[in-house]
Amino acid sequence: NNFGRIVSALEVHVFIFLVSLTFSIIIGMAISIFVTQEGRKKVGRIILSIMGAAQSVPSLVIIALIFIFVGIGVKPAIIALIIYGLVPIIFNTTSGILSVRPNIIEAGKGMGLTQNQLLWRVKMPIALPVIMGGIRSSATIKG
Repeated sequence: NNFGRIVSALEVHVFIFLVSLTFSIIIGMAISIFVTQEGRKKVGRIILSIMGAAQSVPSLVIIALIFIFVGIGVKPAIIALIIYGLVPIIFNTTSGILSVRPNIIEAGKGMGLTQNQLLWRVKMPIALPVIMGGIRSSATIKG
């Protein structure tokens, strides 16, 4: 009797989940890559402090504020989930990149790798397990 409505609601839920997780990953990793670049420690500390403070804000407050400015519906739900899902992705991606041992980075530099090559060929593969932990945490928050 209500099977069609249940399937429709499930489709909307999966859509909201996938869109918000995808954007959280893209935005979170971009911020983390930016703040872990050489010479950006001050900016990195500021952004991580903001993320730490944002983590302590209850999700209901974020949702309420977004509903006030955007209204009710799928769009504000996606925006709220993107914002709330950023924290674990940024923390874990930043931690993973910063946890790469300096001697490994020096070895990459010694082989003539550029900063971009060093990031994608050395730092990111080593940081991947930690990054995936952040993505899993973010997915759990959204699910």
